[in-house]
Amino acid sequence: MQRHYLIHLGIHKTATTATQHFFRKHEAKLSEHNIRYVPLHTMRKEITPDFCSSSPLRRKRLFFKLDSFPEEKILLSDENILGGIKKLSDRGLYPHAENRILSFCKAASDDMITIFITLREPASLIPSMYCEYLRHHDFVTFDDYIKYFDIENFSFARLFQWLNKVPGNTRIIITPFEDPPVGSMLVTIARIWKEAVGAHDTSEIGPFNQNRSRSSYTQEELDMAACIANKAGGKMAREFLLKLDDESTRFGKTRFEPIDQAITDIINGRYHDELVGAFARFR
Repeated sequence: MQRHYLIHLGIHKTATTATQHFFRKHEAKLSEHNIRYVPLHTMRKEITPDFCSSSPLRRKRLFFKLDSFPEEKILLSDENILGGIKKLSDRGLYPHAENRILSFCKAASDDMITIFITLREPASLIPSMYCEYLRHHDFVTFDDYIKYFDIENFSFARLFQWLNKVPGNTRIIITPFEDPPVGSMLVTIARIWKEAVGAHDTSEIGPFNQNRSRSSYTQEELDMAACIANKAGGKMAREFLLKLDDESTRFGKTRFEPIDQAITDIINGRYHDELVGAFARFR
């Protein structure tokens, strides 16, 4: 049986949690259409580690698991396939993504593959990723977080230039996070739903909790965390920020925008140029 793998890669901080919640909620509906959705907790435990491994044995184990599913279509969603939330470095945002994705496509050469990627304006993406980093690591300043990362020359086209190497069995669908009129969370879901279920069945799109993504911290919250880190260490500052999430005691009204306006204009302008240039055929 020829499979059709639908792989939603994220990227991070593009409402992937809400998207995964939608598919989890509509798992039965997907099953009616001969589609197996692998929930995130199963992905992280049983699929993603083998997907990301370069070991031939673990690659074989991955397809043994996937082949155990009776459904023709398999929907996988995990932004950690691209890479984890780490401190940005001169190696780029997702240094291992190319090998992971291309090796999977090669191994599944007899199957169909559709890869969904959502992009976001870099000037908002990078601060948002920094805030997510702080949830998983001891506190560091934004300047330390990007110390070895060349923000001004950041380019999604360079980051994802390997998309041009995918084999003929693979389609790429790219969605900008800023897509009007409802935002690309619903646009991304609708595109995946159309590919999986069919163009004429989008009745389930919309009525679900869209507010599941953790937002970026405010400038006031990060200033307080920096003060705590200075007095009591980075671990205590991280615990403070997690407490804000757990107890919904968020405060402050100033949006965290640490990137200089001139650089913001450069990298966001480049991003939008790439959407109508390098990425046009993927949209």
